[in-house]
Amino acid sequence: MNMPNFEGPRPPKNGERQQVVNMLNDIFRPETRSVFEEHPYMYCDENIQNLRIVFDGKEPVAVFCGRLWDIQLLGIPFHTASVGGVCTHPGYRGQGLASTLLIDSEKYFTEEGA
Repeated sequence: MNMPNFEGPRPPKNGERQQVVNMLNDIFRPETRSVFEEHPYMYCDENIQNLRIVFDGKEPVAVFCGRLWDIQLLGIPFHTASVGGVCTHPGYRGQGLASTLLIDSEKYFTEEGA
């Protein structure tokens, strides 16, 4: 049995976004393969730094998708983050990877002012 070679959490590097989208489609949209089309604002180039990924070697195995937004509530401006598409590959569940991503993402988005 090969031991995992985890890297991350980190945003996807150039050329890794499609692997992440493929994993999300495998888990959330196996029939339609439509994650990118349904949520382009989450997986676009402008937001790629807000995705946090754990890789085993060159394969994504856990994903946290976030987005920073500037909103107003009752006229008061807020810089906030939204979350979607958090998942772990079935073969890697139970190892605390999603918890690691959530902790990392909270730190990252707090540092970004959310």
